[in-house]
Amino acid sequence: MRFRLLSCLVIVGVLGQAFGTEKSVETAAIQEPVVQELLYDGKGLPRLHLYDGEETALLSAPSSKTMVMKSDGFFTRNLYDKEYRLQSRLTWQEKDAATGAENSPLSSHIVLQEDYFYYENSRNRQKVVLTDFTDTSRTERFYSQEGLVTREEVYGFDSEKAMHPQDVNPQDANEQETDDFSRLTLKKSTEYFYNPERNLIETRITLHGQDEPFVQKTLYHSPGNIHGGYDYFENDELLVSRKYEDESVCTETRYFDNMKIEARYNGARLLSEVVYLDGKEIRRTVY
Repeated sequence: MRFRLLSCLVIVGVLGQAFGTEKSVETAAIQEPVVQELLYDGKGLPRLHLYDGEETALLSAPSSKTMVMKSDGFFTRNLYDKEYRLQSRLTWQEKDAATGAENSPLSSHIVLQEDYFYYENSRNRQKVVLTDFTDTSRTERFYSQEGLVTREEVYGFDSEKAMHPQDVNPQDANEQETDDFSRLTLKKSTEYFYNPERNLIETRITLHGQDEPFVQKTLYHSPGNIHGGYDYFENDELLVSRKYEDESVCTETRYFDNMKIEARYNGARLLSEVVYLDGKEIRRTVY
């Protein structure tokens, strides 16, 4: 237990130095390192939790709180503002012990970064940015002041040099981000539309990277009703329409140029299928 306690305190001390000059969401960059202060419990001991192989420590600074955790070969650092709103979460993985590398966050590589932004003087999120260094992608999710997701954008990295998993010193993360993130390319965007009752009425997905954007749109017949049915379009062409008779029975119509197929279901069971060509029925099958 003594070894683990000292180990975690060393980790915390290093992290305090590494992230002392980090930019916050609402303020300019801090010019000088902030001296981190360990929080202590009622017995005067560092507030350090050890359980099932996990280690957790809390640090305090005048304008932020930091929680550092180590578990299963991963380090996680959560940064909170003075109102205890989560500002960022950084996750990095230790090097394989077989390589003989020191098990510390400074000899590891970043695998995930999350950044949180809020409406002014509110705990409601305005935007969340998730950067996956392993999948070489970034997702930005936007919220309304009521907490509804309004848009999601997925970016990829085109350069072969960008975002390769490699050893990264966390204190250099900002410099690396500036270099690699300039190669971001929008791959997919999703928009969500709601009625005044806050029920989803339309979802629109746009796939980028082609000569022309490819748009997938879904219109919901009865917003807020899971059995309300929907119409599905691709580039404004209706392809699928589903209508419910009750919670179990529905009819799904698929459109193919001058042909359409109507299939009636009871749950997952196909009851009947009718094929139309140029508006005329050419085949009917009852199961």
